[in-house]
Amino acid sequence: MDVTMNSRNIKYGHTAITKDYVISAMNYFRLKFEKIIFVISSDNEHWVKTNINHTRKGEIYIVSSGYREVDMATLVRCNHTIMSTGTFSWWIAYLTNGTTIYYNNWPKHNSILEKMMKKDEYFLDSWIPM
Repeated sequence: MDVTMNSRNIKYGHTAITKDYVISAMNYFRLKFEKIIFVISSDNEHWVKTNINHTRKGEIYIVSSGYREVDMATLVRCNHTIMSTGTFSWWIAYLTNGTTIYYNNWPKHNSILEKMMKKDEYFLDSWIPM
């Protein structure tokens, strides 16, 4: 996730994606596509390994080059995107230009951030809220 979840960011209205969101988004793509590989990049690899089911052999690859530009270059070569809540994943989704799922519980309801932004301008019409 791009946004450090410190008290200032939480108060401002940032939220973190949930395990349920990621699982639901992955299941959406599993139903939509017969053969699928998930390429995951995160600054919290422990969270990914703890929360994302790795039992389907060869289905999930974790990219952690240590360089954001390398991770971005890898991810934009993918066909579709499951977004987190930061601008890094927004740019991945925009540049990938495939099916995109975004976390619909961001920003926090009635927060400063929600009052400042227009979700209908931030998220493209073709992107799917989940």
